[in-house]
Amino acid sequence: VRGLTQLAETPRIILVRRIAHKRLAMIEAITDILSTITAVLLARHGAEVWALLATDGVMLLVTIALLYGWRPFWRVRLAWSPQIVRYYLRFGAQNVTASALTRALDRFDDLWTGIFLGQESLGFYSRAYTFATYPRQVLATPVNQVVTGTYAELKGDSHRLSQAFFRSNALLVRSGFYFGGLLALIIPEFIYLIIGVKWLPMMTTFRLMLLFTLIDPLKATIATLFTAVGRPAIVLRIRAIQLLIMIPGLFLLGLVWDIEGVALAVNIMLLVGLVLLLRAARQFVQFSVQRLFLLPGIAVIVSLALTFGGLQLVGLSKVTPNWTTAVLKTILFSLPYFLILLIGERQDMLDIFTLIRNRFKQ
Repeated sequence: VRGLTQLAETPRIILVRRIAHKRLAMIEAITDILSTITAVLLARHGAEVWALLATDGVMLLVTIALLYGWRPFWRVRLAWSPQIVRYYLRFGAQNVTASALTRALDRFDDLWTGIFLGQESLGFYSRAYTFATYPRQVLATPVNQVVTGTYAELKGDSHRLSQAFFRSNALLVRSGFYFGGLLALIIPEFIYLIIGVKWLPMMTTFRLMLLFTLIDPLKATIATLFTAVGRPAIVLRIRAIQLLIMIPGLFLLGLVWDIEGVALAVNIMLLVGLVLLLRAARQFVQFSVQRLFLLPGIAVIVSLALTFGGLQLVGLSKVTPNWTTAVLKTILFSLPYFLILLIGERQDMLDIFTLIRNRFKQ
């Protein structure tokens, strides 16, 4: 079933390329509803194994029906072009290699920590790293699904491509800085109230990964630009440089400062990669780094300072973390952060709101 589902990849990619997500959303919604009903009915009749398998079968049938059967927009056509085949092989090889290096960058630090620092250190570091990647999973993944087709559609229009690039990454920076700063504040409460005090040793590591948490959501979205304009070799080169920086960094910092050193090495690797990606992006889009980062950077610094000051003022800076401190930290951080953004970018927010509203009216 999984193999047959690959038959839908070409029309899926065409829809993404056209920025036509309504049919894809319809497929997801209908699949979720029908697969849930089917699985529950089969499970109630004692067919537990078939209940598990039926979800994949329903997904295949719905996908094929809505992509090939209902108002088809693309049909399979047999053709052969050596030039096109060579292009796809070259493009695909670079893209696959870049993806492999990206996966290595995501996992090599875990592997190194387990080998050189031990399983206990790996457990603490792995949990801190997982929390640090939450903004990427929540924010960057859905945004990246949309901008992939947007960048490809606009690659011939430099002005509109620049607008799309800035707006998508500005959204990730502002939301990523907010969630990163908030997570750094409430991590004690999260440990005490939810996952348990046994994870306290990872708190310093997580806070050291604040820089990682702030800018990690950007790496995939910026890299998507180069794939969209047909230049995946740029991503390949930058990922290779990042790996060459991270490996010695792990030995130089990790062996001295344990998992805190590993966190610093990963921060340096990610920061270097971001600088290289942004520099390379200027070949294709025009944007202001200052406008992208300055205001949210000021907002997160001021909000963190006000939060710590407010906790000192009310005498809660040294109490055992509890739900009251969690709520208070969230309020003290959120209010000044969004107020600063509102004051500094009110017109931009109104423009984006108008754009979204007009989009829904279409």
